[in-house]
Amino acid sequence: MIDALEPRKQRLKNAVDDLVGAVGGAEKAPHYTRLKRPQSFGEYASIDHPDRWAPLDVIADLERNTRHLPGAPHVTRVMCAEAGGAFVKLPDGGTPGSCFHRTLAELTIEYGEVAAHLIAALGDGKLCADDVKQRRLIPEVDDALAKLAQLRMQLEAVEQGG
Repeated sequence: MIDALEPRKQRLKNAVDDLVGAVGGAEKAPHYTRLKRPQSFGEYASIDHPDRWAPLDVIADLERNTRHLPGAPHVTRVMCAEAGGAFVKLPDGGTPGSCFHRTLAELTIEYGEVAAHLIAALGDGKLCADDVKQRRLIPEVDDALAKLAQLRMQLEAVEQGG
């Protein structure tokens, strides 16, 4: 039944499958949501059930419980990509501080790590999937984006009179 779903919907089903797996599978997923039927979670993740989709509040409940895991937030990342964007995790904590020097220094370090890993990966003149995975390029870029997001929050606070 793979042909029943277009690729973008298959990506969503795969993301739901990853999310359900991250909470321990369909048997454990009901512990985190209002839905109590484990079979529903299997259907939401299955391409064999093209008309069964997880409700947004259920996705939100599951993602709230997987924040600390690699790949999280599983479904939100795919949805951001569908909208032409990328998910960027904002820094934890309360209001953004005004220590611009520290944020800029941390951002510079993160950028330097991305550049160093990427330069090393390009040592043979090409970049392949193994290079991206082995050198953790995507998590490194995510760390740099988080620092940029922190800087943005600080600048917004200044702009708004904070």
